[in-house]
Amino acid sequence: MAELREVHLGKPAKREGPSVAEQLQAAHETVRARQSAKKSSR
Repeated sequence: MAELREVHLGKPAKREGPSVAEQLQAAHETVRARQSAKKSSR
């Protein structure tokens, strides 16, 4: 919720690590890299 407040209302969120959006982006990039590696090894 804090991240949504930051995005929509401009109120800075207090956090001690990557945001949810950053975590999702990193997970997505990991999956895409694995998929790409599988395709190139065929």
